[in-house]
Amino acid sequence: MKKILLFILLAGISILPVTAQNIGIGNTNPAYTLDLSGRMRIRGGANILLSSGIWLAGTGADSAVDKIFIGMQADSVAGFYSNRSDVGWALLFDGRNGNIGLKNTNPNFPISFQDVAGDKISLFHDFNGNYYGLGVGNAVMQITTPHNSSDIALGYGRSNSFTENMRIKGNGIVGIGETNPTLAGLVVNKKVGASNAIFGSNTTGVAIESGYPGIGFNNYYNAGRRTLATGFGGYIGVNTQAGGMSLMVSEQSNNAGSMGSFKTAIEIKPNGHVGIGISDPVYPLDIANRMRIRGAPGYTAGIWLNNEANTIIPAFMGMFSDSQVGFYGSGTGWSFLMNTQTGAISLGGNAGQGGQVLMSNGTTGAPAWVPAGTIIKTGYSGVSQTGILNTFNGVSLTNSAYTITVSVPSRIILQYKTTTYKDCLIGSCNTKWLLAVYFNNAFFTTYRIDGNSYSTNFSGAQLSTGTSGPDYFDVEPGTHTFTFNASNLYNEPTVNFFQVISTVIAR
Repeated sequence: MKKILLFILLAGISILPVTAQNIGIGNTNPAYTLDLSGRMRIRGGANILLSSGIWLAGTGADSAVDKIFIGMQADSVAGFYSNRSDVGWALLFDGRNGNIGLKNTNPNFPISFQDVAGDKISLFHDFNGNYYGLGVGNAVMQITTPHNSSDIALGYGRSNSFTENMRIKGNGIVGIGETNPTLAGLVVNKKVGASNAIFGSNTTGVAIESGYPGIGFNNYYNAGRRTLATGFGGYIGVNTQAGGMSLMVSEQSNNAGSMGSFKTAIEIKPNGHVGIGISDPVYPLDIANRMRIRGAPGYTAGIWLNNEANTIIPAFMGMFSDSQVGFYGSGTGWSFLMNTQTGAISLGGNAGQGGQVLMSNGTTGAPAWVPAGTIIKTGYSGVSQTGILNTFNGVSLTNSAYTITVSVPSRIILQYKTTTYKDCLIGSCNTKWLLAVYFNNAFFTTYRIDGNSYSTNFSGAQLSTGTSGPDYFDVEPGTHTFTFNASNLYNEPTVNFFQVISTVIAR
């Protein structure tokens, strides 16, 4: 027993009487169950599950239950681990780079949080769990306050001697150089550009110095208009007295000491109508004079027209190329084009051939280029047989009924060619008769056909030839019939020849 005690003393380990149960290493007066002076090394085992460290158990009934582990998470990373509530490794130190991870086992920055969204740092919180701090949302860096009455201030100095430069109020109003911004969404009470302030309460507004491009508000009022001074001289007026807003311009320089006369550039009415160059817009956008739309690389100038529901874009009006303007339909492509240099018109990509005319196909299809004969048609009726008119009641001219069928609304033009003679037995005589025209079995008009006066020497040798008309008939699609009657006026003339000549023009 004396040999063992001597060995322990020589090793630097002291053991107090059994009743104390304290062990000292490197000291002779241990005050704790194990009291170590100097350093201690705990070695790792064969794998990471046996890494070096210390398990800390609970108290009382949990005195043998592991609560927290302090030790190595990897060969070069040490930290705190808890197997309670799935906490895992909570605080780690990477010995390779000196970085600290909070629930992050691979910290790549001096302090790295776990790579999940949510609350990150609480600087101060109330009893309801609301806090001032930092968080991360969905692609959003969050600086949070407990309530919408709490503000965020940026400045310099310590908390008890803080100088504020910028404030973001809980209701979204931002003040720069203004600790209590309430007038607008953005209140700037600092210098802007080369001179004073914008929306400021302690300056005269903005006056941009000559040679500096820019724009700013000026407290000068002209007929109720708050003005803006531009960097090149001149003013823009903002008139809000009559409801809505008017943006007006004046070319007069600030150095002249007067704003001069204003001209309305843009008028915005309370109903949302916008006028450019006019003060009384009656449409959502009402423009005086002309407007220019410019093309850009890869895009020709023009306007897209949406449908009422704004779900599709059915039409485009604008430039097809640098020399062609026209209309584009989502279902037809470029349907109508005009060459701006020659005036040539193209339909569906077809400019037609020389001598062709444009014919409408109604609602069934697009118009088309066709030969003129397709639209302007000509024809004639049969030739009557020779017959003597010896009655005043009227007789139908043989083979003269004429039927015309049209597929589109048209105008029919008729002319009548006649040849008449009369055998005069004694002296001279005249041939006179009446031509009656019927349209779809209804009387339309009559013509008096006057013949020549013949001598007995030329009996039956000379004929009277003439043309009557024209008559115009505007008809709808369908079949239309024309008939003709002849009746004697005196001297019983002979109708030697009768023909109807027709021209049909689509309208």
